[in-house]
Amino acid sequence: MAQVTSSPDTAGRTLPGSARSVVPGSDEVVDALALIALTMVGIVGFRPAYGGHGYLAVGAAGVVLGLLLSHAGQRAKVPFAAVAAVSVLAFLLFGGIVSQTGTVSLPVLRTVANVAITGWTQLLTTARPVGRTAGLLVLPYLLGMFSGVAGHALARRTRFAVLPAVAPAAVVALSILFGAAKPTAVVLQGAGFAVGALAWAAVRQQRGAARTATLGRQQPWQRIGAAVAVLAVAGAGATVIGPHLPGANAHQRVVLYVEPPFDVSVYPSPLSGFRDYTKDVPAGLSVYGKELLATSGLPAGSRVRIAAMDAYDGLSWGVANTAANTGAGSSFSGYQRVGALLPGAIPGPTRTATITVQPAYDEPWLPDLADTTGFGFTGAAGPQAAALRFNVATTTGIIPDGVPAGLRYTVSAAAVTAPATAKLAAASPEGAPASDVTIPAAVQAFAQAHAVTATTPMGKVLALATYLRDNGRYSNGGGAQNVITAGHGSGRLTSFLEGKQIIGDDEQYAATMALLANAVGVPARVSLDGTVEANGTVYGKDVRADVELDTAEYGWVTLPASQFTGTKSPQLQVQKVTPPPQPVKVVPPRRGDAAPVAAANSSNAVSRTAPPPSTSGFAIPPIVLILLKYAGTPLLAVVAAGLALIALKAVRRRRRRSAGPPSARAAGAWRELVDLGRDLGISAGAASTAAPTRREFAAYAEEHGLADARAVAVAADAAVFGPADPDDAAVTRVWQLVAAARKSATSTLPLRRRLWVAVNPVSLWASRATLERLRGAALSSAARIPRPGAPRRPGKRPGAAGAPWITA
Repeated sequence: MAQVTSSPDTAGRTLPGSARSVVPGSDEVVDALALIALTMVGIVGFRPAYGGHGYLAVGAAGVVLGLLLSHAGQRAKVPFAAVAAVSVLAFLLFGGIVSQTGTVSLPVLRTVANVAITGWTQLLTTARPVGRTAGLLVLPYLLGMFSGVAGHALARRTRFAVLPAVAPAAVVALSILFGAAKPTAVVLQGAGFAVGALAWAAVRQQRGAARTATLGRQQPWQRIGAAVAVLAVAGAGATVIGPHLPGANAHQRVVLYVEPPFDVSVYPSPLSGFRDYTKDVPAGLSVYGKELLATSGLPAGSRVRIAAMDAYDGLSWGVANTAANTGAGSSFSGYQRVGALLPGAIPGPTRTATITVQPAYDEPWLPDLADTTGFGFTGAAGPQAAALRFNVATTTGIIPDGVPAGLRYTVSAAAVTAPATAKLAAASPEGAPASDVTIPAAVQAFAQAHAVTATTPMGKVLALATYLRDNGRYSNGGGAQNVITAGHGSGRLTSFLEGKQIIGDDEQYAATMALLANAVGVPARVSLDGTVEANGTVYGKDVRADVELDTAEYGWVTLPASQFTGTKSPQLQVQKVTPPPQPVKVVPPRRGDAAPVAAANSSNAVSRTAPPPSTSGFAIPPIVLILLKYAGTPLLAVVAAGLALIALKAVRRRRRRSAGPPSARAAGAWRELVDLGRDLGISAGAASTAAPTRREFAAYAEEHGLADARAVAVAADAAVFGPADPDDAAVTRVWQLVAAARKSATSTLPLRRRLWVAVNPVSLWASRATLERLRGAALSSAARIPRPGAPRRPGKRPGAAGAPWITA
């Protein structure tokens, strides 16, 4: 008979080759545990990004699944490319379970694939902790599966001791890059990973190394203990002494981050501080008579732009991050770093001016000119040039840390001529007003009431400007009119327009005029400008709040404050200003106090009673619930598959034992024993080159651990080829022998082997050719049995001389 190669398992028993190919050996178990531990060290580093514990369960599920897939591929001896392909498929299928939806469908598969590619950028740009945001838990699951598949493949397909640790090391590196500047688990990720990787490499190195004479006198536990002690001392030294060594802090921790876009909305509106440029403010705050800017190259009366405000939210005119009405230059909107020449600059002749910032100027806004085309910084102004953010759409620049005193730079601008008033009245607006300009109802009503004489939008703007200039009074709250408040919120502008007198300063006039222009269909914005005096200097008293109008013919045109701001002194009366309503602060009632009456009478009040705290002393740890949530579905699928296999075998065994005549049921008992051998890894085809008989296979099976197989073979032969038909008691005896053989063969096996025998599907898909071969062998053996010539007696049939017959 042909021989089968066998090898001892971890418990010392001899297992056939097919069984050994399924159960991992001790070396493989060590490699798997090392991979899980080192990978989870890397996954822990993502805590600043994810928070909680859900990402740990997802990462653990990924590495375990990756190990199982790689182990199956290595046992099946398939190429690594096939293992990688199956791993990608498993990643997509199970990725939906750990994503936000927790389901498996085509849209979810598409989302999982998209997160695996673009989720890294989302992880950097999403506010932390991200939790389950946008399905980003797919990323630790992907890293765990990658480490499990790649690390196991390297461990089983290469002899290099350290190479398999590259996969979990990559996970650690990514956790550092995507983590925080200050690590949360420096000892675990540093010393812990190093000690674990070195210990694993030492174990792998020892496997292939020949024992020297010195090592031969040592016990294995002595060598392992010495290695662990050395690694422990080295790790403790690196953790305690390492940070204090010279140069230990020479390099900062390198992490990835995405610099968010510059948000100019965090800066207050330049118009809100207009009164600082007037003289009727407390001493020390006013810059009315102070020199702000020194210029050269600009004629007297020229305007130096400080900032343009193009968004109104009902509280103030602010500087928006982007501009809606930019036309062809919309791709350049927003505050960006710029070079010497601005993108989208108006072509044609230019004018150049040099501006020097004086100490009294204390603003972050960089003064320039209308229609600016470029800047020139030299010498010590390099850092300010690098920090400059400029909005081409509004020609407004800002240095986030403030414009330093003494900064000197050149500004080039398009040499354009402002149109005359008559030409401006005939111009048409460029597009519609911006959507981020909120117009109060009082402004809408005022525009409808005082612009009825004009027929064009631009004519209505000029008519409203003339009305404000002729009927308005100018006061910044000084002197007898000290009740005139600052601000340009919707409440302040309502009182400005609906009071007995229109009284205010540039802040109220410019804010109202820009809103009136938007109300009649002309895009408008507020600009804070300084007028250059004859000596080229701009003082605080020269700063005015103008309005700019967007025209189709001339672009943005400045409407000076002098054309819409009243110049007459107000009448000597106190203007009553109604402050805007303040939000009511609701104080929750104290224990024992009655609930507020308003809340009691409200029909919308809903009483919610918090559940009483649990009095039980036991609570399920959150990590257990998370593991059940994410790993429960795969485990449930595995358990269901195992139970289905066990049920199929039970149905088959019952059918064999109860269906057909007694001889067929006895033969079924033998087939049950043969299938048990297949589940144990004992192949019927390996017993002999020809089809083995029952007794031949029984002898072969007993040699490989299936005890009492010969007794079953003898009983089955007696039942099938005996001189008379067997009765039910004889059939029961054969099945009892099969049960005894099963118990004897599996009782000494470890638990994992017994479980595998119970669910091994090999016997369920046994080839029909094998069954036909066994049947042919049985028929040929029956044909060789001599038959007596005497007539059969009732209840008997011819059989072989001396054939054993077992009775109950």
